[in-house]
Amino acid sequence: MNAGSLDRRIKIEQPKQEQDSRTGQLKTPTWLPFAEVWARRSPAMGGERFLADQRIAEADTIFRVRYLRGVLPTMRVVDADGRAYDIKGTQEVGRREGLDILAKARTE
Repeated sequence: MNAGSLDRRIKIEQPKQEQDSRTGQLKTPTWLPFAEVWARRSPAMGGERFLADQRIAEADTIFRVRYLRGVLPTMRVVDADGRAYDIKGTQEVGRREGLDILAKARTE
C-alpha cells in the first residue's frame, strides 16, 4: 500500500451504550475512540431518497486504511472536518495489507 495515498487523518469510534438505572431504558450512546489512522477517501456512490416526506441525501464513501483488526459495522468514522460516517461494512485488501471501510454520511 502506497503510504502517500493515505492523505487524511480519520478517527474510528465505537459506541458505548448505557442503561438508565431508574427506568431501565437505553441512553443515547456515547462514542469512544477505537483508532486514529491515516486514510484515503474516495466516493463510492450517492443518491437521494424520500423518508416520511423528507428528502435525505446519502453519500457512500470508501475509506482505505492500513489493515486494522476489529472494525465493526456498529462503529463510525469521523473525518478531520468533524463529519461522521456510519460504517456499513469492511473488506480486506490484499493479504492484510489494507482495509476498505464502506461508510455512509447522511445530511438532512
